[in-house]
Amino acid sequence: MKQVCLVGWLGMLGLLSPSGAVVGQAVMELDLEAGRDIVGGSEHQFRAFGAVEYDRRLVYAVEALDPLAAAAYSLDDGAIVATYGGKKGEGPGELVLVQGVAMSPEGVFVAGRGVVNHWALSGELLYQWRPVAPSVRALCSLAGQPAVIGPEGVVVRADDGASVERRGAALGTAWETLSGIRMACADAVAYVLANHAISAYSPEGGVRQIPVPPEVEDIARKREATRLPEYPTGRFAPYGRMVTTADGRLFVASTHPEIAGAIVDPATGCYELLKTDPVPGGRHVLGLMADSLIFVDIVSEPATELVDGKWQTVTRNVGGRTLPVHSRSPRSIAMRPLRLVSGQRCGGG
Repeated sequence: MKQVCLVGWLGMLGLLSPSGAVVGQAVMELDLEAGRDIVGGSEHQFRAFGAVEYDRRLVYAVEALDPLAAAAYSLDDGAIVATYGGKKGEGPGELVLVQGVAMSPEGVFVAGRGVVNHWALSGELLYQWRPVAPSVRALCSLAGQPAVIGPEGVVVRADDGASVERRGAALGTAWETLSGIRMACADAVAYVLANHAISAYSPEGGVRQIPVPPEVEDIARKREATRLPEYPTGRFAPYGRMVTTADGRLFVASTHPEIAGAIVDPATGCYELLKTDPVPGGRHVLGLMADSLIFVDIVSEPATELVDGKWQTVTRNVGGRTLPVHSRSPRSIAMRPLRLVSGQRCGGG
């Protein structure tokens, strides 16, 4: 099975080169028959977040059945390089739960409720940071330091361990729920997706806006409109994850079954829209390296329960019909190539 990636409406956005030519216009293909599973199997149950360390060729992931530890897997052979954390509590190196993972120059940041632990690749705990922010659910590595979201921008750890805030426009209602906020970092620039706009926070203190691709924004607004007041906002988060690619672009994930998201060049706003065949379960994108997408692959399978010592399929009555209940099981981390079919990509590639 193959999936298609199309460049969005660059002419509408005015994303033209000085000569007047369109910066990028391409058709891409995500080939699910090529590439490989990095790690997978029925014993795994990965959570929806993770991180890719492109230089060291590592992918960090968290098992749902072991929620207090993050594991580093080799992108080359799927071998576990190290495991970080594992103890529950509030002492050094301990967490109450894992809410985010990001790579660091020395190892990995693992965030929990109000705490970020910094581990060396060897497994040594380098320090524990308690940011001046109510939550650390949005975490990234900013110029070698952990960064989280604050109510007025980005909160980053200083060299002396203090919390420093890069301020921009107040995040307003997005901050109140945190469900719509996404964050990614590239070098010394932090990108925050909130209120249907991407804000780029520079180290000099400036903040500039990058438009969300209109197809992805339209999906997000429609998803928000479907939320009923009695349901938690987290169930209706308008966007999936936002991650940086190996070459410094952004991948903004959609929640639509047929549009996975868009690869955005933050310098120009040029984007490539990633369309997919609808699949049961879905995918959580972790990174993009050398034109290969790295993602948690989720399968949809019948839910079972133990009844009188025997495993039985869980069912429910829908409109007078007895139907099996399916559960989403993120069993593997995969790497699949993107291939150019026709046209010209952003940047002329």
